[in-house]
Amino acid sequence: MCAVHPNAPSVVTCRRCGRFCCTNCLPQFETCPECVARATISVPPIEGRATVAMVALIASVGMHALMAAVACAQLATGDVGEEGVLAIVGGLVALLYLVVFITTIVLVCMWFHLATRHALARGASMEVETPAAAVGSWFIPFVNLARPFNLVRRMLDSAGLDAGAVSAWQVLWITGNITANISSRVGGMGGIGIGLLSDLFMVGAGITFVQIIRKLKWPPAAALVS
Repeated sequence: MCAVHPNAPSVVTCRRCGRFCCTNCLPQFETCPECVARATISVPPIEGRATVAMVALIASVGMHALMAAVACAQLATGDVGEEGVLAIVGGLVALLYLVVFITTIVLVCMWFHLATRHALARGASMEVETPAAAVGSWFIPFVNLARPFNLVRRMLDSAGLDAGAVSAWQVLWITGNITANISSRVGGMGGIGIGLLSDLFMVGAGITFVQIIRKLKWPPAAALVS
């Protein structure tokens, strides 16, 4: 029988403390609410880092939109020479984007680290054992095409949220990076056109990621125990 509700039959055993739990306890990932509450009480709230990460992502989206505008102007005017005015403007924008890009990486990784802590505290199976390993998955070639997105899906599952938007974010992000790589190899009008497509894909990826971060929240630890 359930350890909390003696008149209710248990349906699962908490994998942390061994306590019997019934359906009324609503254990997530075979972890009882009390164990989840104890594990999450020391984890800082996610809202602060989420806000900073979203601001950084919005700035990055803005830079991609600006680079796309420069590319459109180059295609419309044919000003694709390295010494053209638009090429110089594009170079300055690219330098500014590099600063924004590095800042965004740092702030998003900080959010990702804390979000992983929240999911692990709730007993989610995250494919990694530590938040540091989760962050590191972004920087491993080929692994970063799948694992970080799978981890975000697990985060959303641990919060009881729909993870459907992750697939769209993944496709947009991968396509944007592939087209960016191609544009750097092609050069000329073709390279600028492909680069424009890359910026548009990255704008979509950034907006989708912001939406995911905005909705990814967990209930306070105290609310888990009835």
